[in-house]
Amino acid sequence: MKRRLEGQTNGKTEAWHILWAAPGATCLAGVKPGVSREKLRAALLAEEYDSVMCRKPVKAGDTFYIPGGMLHSFGPDTLIYEIEQTSNIQQHAMPWRMEDGSRLSRQQQEKNIDALLEELRPELTTEPQPGLMLEETPESTCIVCCAGPYFAQERWRFSASYPYAFDSARIISNLGVPLEIDAAGERWPLGRAETLLLPAALGHVTFHGPGELLVGYVPDLPRDILAPLRARGYDEPTLARLGDIHDRRR
Repeated sequence: MKRRLEGQTNGKTEAWHILWAAPGATCLAGVKPGVSREKLRAALLAEEYDSVMCRKPVKAGDTFYIPGGMLHSFGPDTLIYEIEQTSNIQQHAMPWRMEDGSRLSRQQQEKNIDALLEELRPELTTEPQPGLMLEETPESTCIVCCAGPYFAQERWRFSASYPYAFDSARIISNLGVPLEIDAAGERWPLGRAETLLLPAALGHVTFHGPGELLVGYVPDLPRDILAPLRARGYDEPTLARLGDIHDRRR
């Protein structure tokens, strides 16, 4: 579908990790069962999103895995950290331009919605997940927030200095107080809400905490996700809620 419509082999799967949400905050994710294409098109044009989309509760610490082809929207009253498949593909039903907020003509809005419907996968669903504990010691914890063939995301907490080894590139984002990282014989500061990329060639670093980080990477699913979580006793339905845990890319 993406190859035919966009000239690309990939879609844009993404995930939202909820950093903060006001009481009662919600998001829209997925199409209600039984909604016809005609009803969906009419509702999107009329901006009657709740009549055809599923509204989900949002709270801090949860993660939503959003496969490519799922109709979705988040906010207001939320702060999220988004990780996504490498792609510039997007289709949207909003009546304004994403770049500057200017109002679209009716003709352009209809064109956008028709393009969206061509790529929509209405059977897709998602639910907020608190994540699965991968590591737990007196000094550190690691929760797997989501996982699939395109990315995995973990949330780490550690109480003091923590040695961290890896064999592929890592995206590190600091959620807590400023900390420092020892890498290749140098020490670097990482402030709150700052992000850095750790090249695979480094192999290991040391975080000087206490600290709290989000770690994103492209996983070897059997080795990095499935085997260690199964060893902790998680069953297959529980693992499946993390995302696309079996790589079905063709």
